[in-house]
Amino acid sequence: MWSRRPFAIVLSAPSGTGKTTICREVVKRDKDVVYSVSVTTRPRRAGEVDGVDYFFIEEEEFLEKVKRKEFIEYAEVFGYYYGTPVSNVREAFDSSKDIIMDLDINGALNIKRLFPEDSVTIFLLPPNLKELERRLISRKRDPQRDMENRLERALKEVEFYKYYDYLIINDELEKAVSQVISIIDVERLKISRIKEVKWIKQSQ
Repeated sequence: MWSRRPFAIVLSAPSGTGKTTICREVVKRDKDVVYSVSVTTRPRRAGEVDGVDYFFIEEEEFLEKVKRKEFIEYAEVFGYYYGTPVSNVREAFDSSKDIIMDLDINGALNIKRLFPEDSVTIFLLPPNLKELERRLISRKRDPQRDMENRLERALKEVEFYKYYDYLIINDELEKAVSQVISIIDVERLKISRIKEVKWIKQSQ
């Protein structure tokens, strides 16, 4: 047996690629992984639950949290703020849990900069642009103009996959989830993360 340092798993992808769904599936299947719930100023969509999907707060409160340095990283996307609370990572690491989060490119690269030895970054891509368009349309939760903005942003985002540790094509949800879990399993075996090995030689 051994003890090891926990780490952060960061998933990034264009909107509609399924990163949040994959994160939640991983948490369901691995008891040693917790999900990082982000804070946002955007309005809550139908079906979303405060504290589960996001922590929904007003912009004034968000900016106060920024001043108090309560976020590891934050960004403005389409006129709304999103941030990752410091407490999320601290509580997970203190509990010896790995933490999975879905962040945009800037957030992911910032986590990688802050935790170079204790973060794993994964970039998700849809099979092709046509499939991405189909997924965004099928969600039916974004105004037409917002969807166009997301598609335009997606074309720029895909160029950043080369800065990540791993690349997964999400053409089948079950396969993508299994690949993320496989990456986590392998990363847990890295010698650089092992703190102490307790090994007992049994007598013959």
